[in-house]
Amino acid sequence: MMLSDTGAACCTLFIAVLLLTGRLETWHIYLAVGVGAVFTSFQYPAYMAAITLLISKKHYARASGLVTLAGHWAIW
Repeated sequence: MMLSDTGAACCTLFIAVLLLTGRLETWHIYLAVGVGAVFTSFQYPAYMAAITLLISKKHYARASGLVTLAGHWAIW
């Protein structure tokens, strides 16, 4: 999870540096989003597995609802 978070942060930092230096082009954004999506594809399953390890079985339904709610807020 730490590697995925670091990779996603580097993609964001890459775009920010290019924007601040005035060198940002459209293909840079496509590249950063594509690489960031690869990191996210590893991050989400690890996140879901970590949740099941951190809570007891009786709280799975509530945790699932909260994770779903948090995911919908991230989209908005």
